Amino acid sequence: MGVGFAGPDPPERPPIARHVAISLLVSCSTTRHEASCPSFRAMSSRIHIAMCFHLNAALGSGACSDVTVEAVKERIRDRTIFDYLRSKVGEVFALDYIPLDHQRVLNDEWLDFATRFDDREVFGVQRNGICLIMAYLLEGIRRRTRATLP
Repeated sequence: MGVGFAGPDPPERPPIARHVAISLLVSCSTTRHEASCPSFRAMSSRIHIAMCFHLNAALGSGACSDVTVEAVKERIRDRTIFDYLRSKVGEVFALDYIPLDHQRVLNDEWLDFATRFDDREVFGVQRNGICLIMAYLLEGIRRRTRATLP
């Protein structure tokens, strides 16, 4: 007698696994931004990592629970995202360690992500704008790591 699954049908793959798989498939090609931006590869992923840690701390403190995906995308389009972040999480951490040229590169990169991808489908983010920025930062790290591999 074979061993089978007793009970209800096994659950589908968790949604996050689907999002990661879609993200890897959708973003495998070089974007216009990567090809046209000379500072893309030069920009250190350390800034991305530091920002992720700081945004995670801000999120965990409850300081930015009212930051929506829509508000973040609007500020990215208006190129005021760093001013907006300062107003929302400035009490938790300062963004002064990010040089202005890096802020411009990040804003351009995030604008590309915001216009090319469905945030819910690709990054698994529906509500919180800080989570969206963290997803964009992680995608930036992934792209830079891929760009520097032999």
